[in-house]
Amino acid sequence: MLFNQIGNRTIQQIVREWEIALSEHYPATSKLINTPLYILFKSAIEDEDFLKITIFCNDKMQMPPVEVFIAKYKTELIAMELTSEEKKGLGSMFGALYRFVLFGYHEQEKGRKQYRNNLVSSASYFIPLDEDNEGKHE
Repeated sequence: MLFNQIGNRTIQQIVREWEIALSEHYPATSKLINTPLYILFKSAIEDEDFLKITIFCNDKMQMPPVEVFIAKYKTELIAMELTSEEKKGLGSMFGALYRFVLFGYHEQEKGRKQYRNNLVSSASYFIPLDEDNEGKHE
């Protein structure tokens, strides 16, 4: 599977673009910078394999990236005892990544899934611009 959403950018470039998009489009999350959640999220997207897994799950299974993140880091997240603001911030972090950094997604998420756990109550997945072409960037 090609991951055209990443393009020919390095992971370091993607992370830097994400930091800029987060501060420009989600200014309320500035309180989360350098918190354990922020550091965990940043390290997760610095892992190219994990980033590709979230893209695959989002595009092929309509599984919100937040759900994939929670599945991988559930123990760490439970230990953090996230506040309501941090839980919303996690969604914003993925929103900045998918809406403004990764190629080939609509700016609006397509759908929300409801959860019954102590970490999040709902999460969004993002729809590729052209589902037949797996979100390829034109």
